[in-house]
Amino acid sequence: MTNFDDFLAEVHTVAIGGHIRPDGDCVGSCLATYNYIKTWYPDIYVTVYLEPIPNIFKFMARSNEIVSDFSGDTVYDLFIAQDCGDTGRLGGAAHFFEQAKHTVCVDHHISNQSFAQDNYIFPQASSASELVYELLPKERITKEIAECIYTGMVHDTGVFQYSCTSRKTMEITEVIGYENGEIQLNPLYVFEEDENTTLEKVSGSLKRTKNKMQNVFKLQLAGIKVEV
Repeated sequence: MTNFDDFLAEVHTVAIGGHIRPDGDCVGSCLATYNYIKTWYPDIYVTVYLEPIPNIFKFMARSNEIVSDFSGDTVYDLFIAQDCGDTGRLGGAAHFFEQAKHTVCVDHHISNQSFAQDNYIFPQASSASELVYELLPKERITKEIAECIYTGMVHDTGVFQYSCTSRKTMEITEVIGYENGEIQLNPLYVFEEDENTTLEKVSGSLKRTKNKMQNVFKLQLAGIKVEV
């Protein structure tokens, strides 16, 4: 399993679900996937099932479209479970998962026993949102999708302080523009792990890329010598 597109090409109906009592990573990862499908696969009928989410997460795009009514007997072509270690944690959405024609799980919990037909499970990842980011074509990550992913990563890393924070969540990237609905990024520093990295602790340092910082005008006006 390398990307979501492998599973979306031939389906007509998709359900997305996360764990009970959804937190930032659960909501962020599920809405990132939901927004991706709604934006790039408009012919697919997609539903995201979650228990009522905290108000602080309702700023994310299409959060008002989350369905918390788990009644019905719809058989979906594909069910994507995210940030969830087993069917029991899916709560009321579990029967949609069990009835679906095909199932996928994206998760970072070490307790996950690969309960779906296809699984993308990496306990060393900071969050399910980080894994969703890996599964999406970067050129198709819109501002709305990026906000969902970032929210999930921030929540599950304690604003990048917890031990689960990895090199993928520790990068310095300049936003250089917004074109055709896409955020244009210019990576300046990336985090590179060293030989001391373990499953419990990430060790390494930020390394400079060869990209030059482009938005330097205001810094120059402030009298700051730009060498970034």
